[in-house]
This record gives sequence, structure tokens and C-alpha cells, in this order.
Amino acid sequence: MADSRAVRAGKMGLAALLGGLYFGLAAIMVVFDRLPVDFYHYYTAASRIQAGQSAYLPFSLTGPSFLYHPFALSAVTWILRFERETGYAIWIALSLAAYAAAMAALLGVTHRWLADSGGRLGLPEQLLLGAVFLGFRPLLQTFKQGQINLFVLLAIALCLYFSEAERPHLAGFFLGLAAILKLSPALLFLYFLALRRYRTVAAGAVTVIGLSLVAWAQFGSQVFLDFAAIVGILMGQTHMARANHSLSVYLINALGGVNPTGLLGAVVVYGPKLILWGVAGLGAALAWRSGGERTPQRAGVDRPARLWLFALLVTVMTLSSPLVWAHHLTFLVVPLLLLLARRETRWWGAGLALLFQMEPLLGGLLAPAWVAGTALVAGQVLVLAGVTALCLRSLTAGQRRQQADPARAG
Repeated sequence: MADSRAVRAGKMGLAALLGGLYFGLAAIMVVFDRLPVDFYHYYTAASRIQAGQSAYLPFSLTGPSFLYHPFALSAVTWILRFERETGYAIWIALSLAAYAAAMAALLGVTHRWLADSGGRLGLPEQLLLGAVFLGFRPLLQTFKQGQINLFVLLAIALCLYFSEAERPHLAGFFLGLAAILKLSPALLFLYFLALRRYRTVAAGAVTVIGLSLVAWAQFGSQVFLDFAAIVGILMGQTHMARANHSLSVYLINALGGVNPTGLLGAVVVYGPKLILWGVAGLGAALAWRSGGERTPQRAGVDRPARLWLFALLVTVMTLSSPLVWAHHLTFLVVPLLLLLARRETRWWGAGLALLFQMEPLLGGLLAPAWVAGTALVAGQVLVLAGVTALCLRSLTAGQRRQQADPARAG
């Protein structure tokens, strides 16, 4: 009993130490970061569309171009009822509520997963989760910039929550909402196709079409043509901005500025994306081969494998984007949550979260900016590697069970 208490006290002490360091680094970010406020770009875009101008063109990464689907533009036009600073305050309050709801949904799914095997989150683990979720550096940057990502995260979290609760139509609605607010979550359609959850896929497609029609009725067809032009520019160029932490841009800079149009440049630009898409495709193919959903007659894909596959696709959607600003890494709370909740990977997840948190301390305070960029890219790669390994192991274990029980193979 004494040993057990000592171990528990040691875990709590270590968790408190990590939490204190985590929040200290978060405070450094808040004090020293000088970030553009993306909310102001949204406000400007809404003002321009209301004045009969294009919200998208001419293109500019740093504003005032709007880079999202026209329905997202519909969703932000309400802010014009307020002065810009008042709208910003309301937006931040709504973002906080969205993040709290997203975490509640993700934790609900996690508790079900742990309960399946009789596990639970103790106080030390809850301290760690609280530190990660409340002080995660990309999250704080998202709040400070007034980014749309927390509303997208809420849609992704509710999509998973209702999917695990066997509410396919609600899951599909939030799938479609996530995909229309930010295009990269469209990759999650692959998750439901792999699990053969066609009602969710259909509901997601209907949602995308319906919300697109709402924007069409509000703004007309020209806004969709402008949006298509923006998508072509985003997908067809290598955006060499210093704040772009994509794997391709990092490799180009690390190799001394490789020409993106040359053979080596093409390998560097497209190689990481092909690897990411290949990993996602492999996971989806294994889930499909396992028979999709688990039923009494079919081994299928059990909850751990489903959650790791979902986390893998969220990671791939984040890292394969042509633009990976630091605040985009907010979506990595999904795989980090699973890593922290699982006993075998808990401290690995805590270490990865701390690595992301080190970026403001390294960048310009204790080390050159390239060291900070390396820390962020290394964190991305390590999250991808860990989640990929756990996903593939869970899926192959399910296939072995299916082969051992031929009665459930068909």
C-alpha cells in the first residue's frame, strides 16, 4: 500500500511539474508572440462581399483574401452587426465555448473506450489532460488570432461522438459541416467509407450540397468561381512563407532552397504528401478488408482500431495541407488525447505535447528560429509515426482475430 501511495504521489508530482512547465511556456507565447488577427481578415472579407466586391480576389496569404468555402463566408457575415473589436470579443467567447464542447465530446468517446477494458482516467492523468487541453500552444494561438479552427474542431469531435453513439445522420451532418468550413476534413469521408457507414457518407454529402446552396442563394455563382480560383492557387503552389510548417517547405529550406520545379524539388514537394496519403489509404484499406462495422456476425473493426484510424486521418488531413500554420496543429489534440489516455503511451503523448509547447521558447529566445521550426516538424512526424503504428497494429490484430474465427469472417 505504501509503495502504491508513493508511486501515485510521484506520478502526481511529475504531472504537476509538467503542467507548470507547460503553462509557463504558454505564458511566454502570450507575452512575446505578435500575431496577426485572422478575425480581422474575416471581418474585412464579409464587408467586401456585402459591398459587392470579391472576398477572395486578389489572392493574398496574409489577407484580405478569404480562403474558405462560401458557406463559411455566410457563417461570418453576422459579425458585421457589431463593431470590429466587439465582434472579435464575441468571436473569442464563442470559440471558447466551441472548444469546451469539443473536448467534452472527445472525452466522452475516450471514456467509453477506456470503459470497454475496465480502465479509467485517474487524477494524475486528468492533470496531464487538463494541462494539454488548456495550455496547448497552437490552441492559444488559435484563440489569439480569432481563427475558425475551433469551430471546425467542434464539428470533427461531434462527428466522431455521434458516430460512436450510432447516430449516423447526425455524424454525417457534422462531417459535412467540418468539410465545408475547412476543406481538409473532407478526408474524413474516407473513414466512413472504409467502415462502410454509407448513411453517414450520404448525410455528409447532403449537408455539403445543402449548405452550398445556402451560400449560392445568398451570394450568387460568382463567389464560387472566385473560391475555385483560390483553391487552384492554394493547391497548385508551394507556399514558402516562413510560418508555413509543412513538411515539404521545411525540407526545401533544409536542403538550401531546392528549386520546386526541378526533379529533386518535385520529390521534396510531393513525396511527403504521397507518404501521408499512402498511410491514410493503407489504414482505410485494412479497415475495409476487415469488413467495416463490427457486428455479431462479422469481426469488423473494433473501437480501438476505429479511434486510431480516425486519429490517423485527422493527423494526415492536418499535415498534408499546403499551408500548415502553427494554429492548424490545434487539430492534433485528437491524436494527443488518445495517446495520453492510453497507459502504454501516456508519457509519450505528454512528451510530444511538451515538444510543441517548446516552440515559442526556442524560436528567437533561446535558439534561432529554424530550431523552433524543427521542433514543430519533428512533433508532427512523431505524432504521425506513433498514431500510424498504433492504428496498423490495431487493425491487423482485428484481422488475425477474424482469421481465427471463420464463422465471423463473412
